Amino acid sequence: MAQKKHKKRKRDTRTEEQKAQSARDIAQAKSAEPEKKTGILSGRKDKETEKAKNKVAAKGKDGKHAKPGLWTRFVTYCKEVKGEMQRVVWPTRPELINASVIVIGALIFFGVYIAIIDNIIIIPLDAIASLGVNANG
Repeated sequence: MAQKKHKKRKRDTRTEEQKAQSARDIAQAKSAEPEKKTGILSGRKDKETEKAKNKVAAKGKDGKHAKPGLWTRFVTYCKEVKGEMQRVVWPTRPELINASVIVIGALIFFGVYIAIIDNIIIIPLDAIASLGVNANG
């Protein structure tokens, strides 16, 4: 069975001029910044120095780590949520409709299935329960 290839969900809606402008901006940014050493350790060193700076800045009085205020943490949380929501790949309308139809169909199928099984089990149980009532009555 051949596997179905998935289409990319995100489409570039920019005009050709906007694409060309962004390519020029990227080229200018690359030419403006100094070349960095390309190696495995170069990125790691940058991260280590950044962590060291953050540790020094995070220390408050008495040399202990200062905890950011409630409002600062809330604002940071909201910014991170917004960033994550922009990375979410939302389903297209046809995909959403297809998935909804499948879910509703499955609910109806299993509802009918459980009702049938329930009736199959109840009939013998009612017969057994009525045997005890007739013998005593």
